[in-house]
Amino acid sequence: MGAGLGGCARILALEHGCAMTATDIDADYIKAAQLLDQNLSTPTTCHYQVANSLDLPFSDHHFDFILSQHAMMPIDNKAKLLQGIKQVLKPGGSLLLHEVYLAPAQLADAVAYPTPWANERASSYLQTWHEFEALSQQLGWHVAQHEDETAHSLTWLQQTRAAKTTTHPPALNARLALGKEAGKMSANVLYNLQQGRIEVHSARLVVL
Repeated sequence: MGAGLGGCARILALEHGCAMTATDIDADYIKAAQLLDQNLSTPTTCHYQVANSLDLPFSDHHFDFILSQHAMMPIDNKAKLLQGIKQVLKPGGSLLLHEVYLAPAQLADAVAYPTPWANERASSYLQTWHEFEALSQQLGWHVAQHEDETAHSLTWLQQTRAAKTTTHPPALNARLALGKEAGKMSANVLYNLQQGRIEVHSARLVVL
């Protein structure tokens, strides 16, 4: 869900043998993901499909799990999103997520933009992890696993940005996917993490 260029789906298919369906609302991302697959030395079992995460075009109880990595932040109606995901998961299925959240006691207007998920505040719908957790539980989800990844994410981003100053960027880089503002987006995410305005959490939610 919100698969972008399909990296996570591709890794799960190649390294774990998962039959993955990767969706994104952006048709250009889906075309690019398909082109990337066509140029792999090892074929994948990935299927790429244009789809709106708020209206997933799949039958009920279709998937064993759904993965969302940095795909929920631009979505306002989190309740509708979670209900739709629940509908297409098999009983006992999991929602695996790695998402950015607003830090507790922080104002949404304090977050610096542009970021990879939104060019401006009006397109970003951050909530705190505790708000999201409470909403998910109200809708019948159980948080089976949870990890605050904020410190790890900050360290990773600092190291990644430092490495870019000493090495040439790879042919496939964030600028190709995010455009000319990619560097500023990365800098703003780093700034927001350093200022304690956002957090990163991973979790596994299970359908009750």
